[in-house]
Amino acid sequence: MRKLGILLALMAACGGATEPTIGHEFQLAFGESVTVQEAAVWLHFTDVVADSRCPLQAQCVWAGDAAIALEIASTWQGGDSRTDTLHTNLDPQAAALDGHELRLVRVDPYPVTPGTLPPASYRITLRVDPAVP
Repeated sequence: MRKLGILLALMAACGGATEPTIGHEFQLAFGESVTVQEAAVWLHFTDVVADSRCPLQAQCVWAGDAAIALEIASTWQGGDSRTDTLHTNLDPQAAALDGHELRLVRVDPYPVTPGTLPPASYRITLRVDPAVP
């Protein structure tokens, strides 16, 4: 288990993101990984599941929704991982972690014209907060 924790920490360091802290927003680019030490969790931005947000140059009936997939693994419970999909306007917008909550704050870039953006162009903003009892 110790080796897994070291491996996850190294993977996060290679992901290029600064180490996030509880209660503060942080960003991940598509394909990046990060470890939130205070929450003992490793996160990896794996997929843009859907992006139906209304482009700035369009008139839409509703705002639309972006959905992203994250691989989430505990750094202290044997490293078992799961994949959660979080949304900008639909549920779920947050995922429960052991004693914490992971929330999708924003998905960038916001579409300017209709059409699909390449996954590599996406950045997500996340925040880990203490779980509300």
